[in-house]
Amino acid sequence: MNEEKVLEVLAQIQRSERGGQDGGVKHYQGDWVQVTECGTTACMAGWTTLLDGWVPELYRAGEHGDIGSGGWTADDCTKGKEKRDIDMLARELLGLTGAEASRLFYCSDDLSELYEHVAQIMGIDVGVLEDKVTAMADDLGPFMLKVPAP
Repeated sequence: MNEEKVLEVLAQIQRSERGGQDGGVKHYQGDWVQVTECGTTACMAGWTTLLDGWVPELYRAGEHGDIGSGGWTADDCTKGKEKRDIDMLARELLGLTGAEASRLFYCSDDLSELYEHVAQIMGIDVGVLEDKVTAMADDLGPFMLKVPAP
């Protein structure tokens, strides 16, 4: 696991959840990336690819056999001419095994559960992880992550 990258992603998610990104991307584990009239959300994997400069290939939710919750969603992302699956790319960027990726990408929407999984994989106490993430989030400068609506 690329612990520094995981901490960076968690810090950005924490910052977005506490209001550091009004109008920007918020955390939601239900879709890799989703754009609705209410705003944009991304899961751990989606956040990872967005922060690395990848652009989600958005399609109308429900068009590809998925149930969808309205708006636009993405399974793939692009950077230049390269196209990748969001989950596989995020797994590589974070240096995760298949089992680790499953734990982090398919957990509930509860951020504390995500922290518990990360702490277990890293072999540290969840309180230590939260302190590290909070310190990183506090040090982040101005930042707005937005996904353009199709």
